[in-house]
Amino acid sequence: MKLTMREFCERYQAGERDFTRVSILDADFRFQGVPRDIILKKANLTGALLEEISIPAIDMSYAKFKKAALGETAFCGTNLEGADFRGAHFCQTYFGKCNLRHANFSKTVLVELLFVEVDLSYANFSGATQFSPLGYEGVIFHETIMPDGSLYSNNPPDNF
Repeated sequence: MKLTMREFCERYQAGERDFTRVSILDADFRFQGVPRDIILKKANLTGALLEEISIPAIDMSYAKFKKAALGETAFCGTNLEGADFRGAHFCQTYFGKCNLRHANFSKTVLVELLFVEVDLSYANFSGATQFSPLGYEGVIFHETIMPDGSLYSNNPPDNF
């Protein structure tokens, strides 16, 4: 189902909360933010403007964020397992207590990211440019593909 941002807001205000597999055509959440009580699993947010907002602990697993703008965005407890960020632009982005297993960050711009208590197992950073993480605190890496194509793990596989 394809919705404009206006249609999405109208349906949300009418009480709809499950937007699984929805495509939001002109997604711009900068002014109203992302609601705390919705599901955006497998949503298509290609080209979305998600700058200068906080994204709460909602299910955005397997969502498509291709070519999205994610500057000064804070993901707080968000389920982003399998999220597709290919071609997205990150700048001063925070991930705290997020599930990023199998997330695809290939060919993204990654400037000043901070990862705190996130799972980056099987995540793919191949071809990412300007990779400049501000830090990793409590991060799980398991067969994570780094920007240079190398695999990195910091936990034995039986922890999973």
